[in-house]
Amino acid sequence: AGGNDGCAPRGVSRSADGAVFGATSNGGNKEDNTIFEVLKNGSGVLTFKTIFRFGDKNTKYYGMDPRVPVADKNGVLYGAAAQGGLYDGGLIYSLTPPTTSSSKWVFKALHHFDPANEAAYPGGNSMDLSRTRSLGALLIDSKGNIYGSTQGTSQIQDNYGEIFKLSKPTSTNGTWTKSLLHQFKGTTEVDGYGNATGIIFDLSGNIFGATEYGGSYTYTCGDGNDSRFGCGVLFRLKKPSISSGAWTYSVVNRFLQDYYDGANPVGSLVRSSTGIIYGVTNRGGSDLLNFDAGSIYKVDSPASAAPVYRHVANLRTDGGLGYLPRGGLAQDSAGNLYGTASYGGAYGNGTLFKLVKTLNSNNIIVWKKQRLYSFKNVPVGNIAVGDSGEIYGVT
Repeated sequence: AGGNDGCAPRGVSRSADGAVFGATSNGGNKEDNTIFEVLKNGSGVLTFKTIFRFGDKNTKYYGMDPRVPVADKNGVLYGAAAQGGLYDGGLIYSLTPPTTSSSKWVFKALHHFDPANEAAYPGGNSMDLSRTRSLGALLIDSKGNIYGSTQGTSQIQDNYGEIFKLSKPTSTNGTWTKSLLHQFKGTTEVDGYGNATGIIFDLSGNIFGATEYGGSYTYTCGDGNDSRFGCGVLFRLKKPSISSGAWTYSVVNRFLQDYYDGANPVGSLVRSSTGIIYGVTNRGGSDLLNFDAGSIYKVDSPASAAPVYRHVANLRTDGGLGYLPRGGLAQDSAGNLYGTASYGGAYGNGTLFKLVKTLNSNNIIVWKKQRLYSFKNVPVGNIAVGDSGEIYGVT
């Protein structure tokens, strides 16, 4: 609501122990930015707490415009600040939880991006929530290494974003080492353009992600206010067979903005317990009655030599389900999918929807669409599902 608890939240993530974390892009001390935590006690009562404020601090070290952090297995949070830092290109940071009830979370800058020498602005360089739909979180592997994406930089030719890795130091006070996994050049029919949506590991350790634009230099895709070449790509970075090897980039799907294909993928990807990867697009999935409402897709056999992209469902501008999502999907333990739309519903400001996973008489999966809630304020960012089936999100 502004003031000490921030405003304009970016979305949420959920840790393994059930804590929910999020970031605000305005508010806090001196109208800056905050990181917050939501905890649920044994009686089901939720407690909101601001755990870190970027206000009143040196933006050259702490950065500004934070993205939603993610927690590792020890409860340490890792996140990106899209702006500020030593070179004004954003940074990656950690927040270590307090060791006593009276102590505070400890902030540490891990890497400062320099736009003159590397792609910068992790999570996208914009304070406008309506334009920054691809607010992907970081990814952490079992060894504590960090993976993420950047928007790119105009100071380096043909650099339209990168997928990077920050290798964890071997000593407590050591330096995190950045390496480049893939650079988006945006100048070919198969390459992405701009900051990638939330990347994810498949069960074999390969990385999947999507870019909101790219995949064509002849077809313009967008809404008129932000039209760029291509409707986005879904990509895979295949893990090298040896630790010193290179990751291999390939495109799984070029989004074409037709009925069986979406356009402009958004939000984080989600992986089922069986390894299937699901995602959502902001536009596309069109038919004669519903133009550019958005769509749901999946990737079967992601670890195989040729992962299979499949259309799951379209959102609709009629029927009240909602349309034009801006955040990623979440999945419950039964395999049902949840998402939010930024338009439609009873008030016209978006919905919370559910895709129920069922089997028909031929034992084929059929997804049944349900509208669960109509928002009076537009939902933004990724959502999360709790252990009891409750949904966490922000507007």
